[in-house]
Amino acid sequence: MEEEKIELISTREAAKILNVSIQTICKMIWDGRLKATKLGKATSPWRINKASVMKYLKQASVYDADGGK
Repeated sequence: MEEEKIELISTREAAKILNVSIQTICKMIWDGRLKATKLGKATSPWRINKASVMKYLKQASVYDADGGK
């Protein structure tokens, strides 16, 4: 059985991919739109599942292409 590798990225990288602010990325984590975790201490920075960022980007692109539908 092969384990699926999860690629984690920083809030800065996610913000760059989605073309939003780091603050917006944090809001997206808190409201559940992006899957993320903190590695180590509670004060450590968020690490975001890159697949969830790409999924969000794809969904947002479909939404925009359909004229907001």
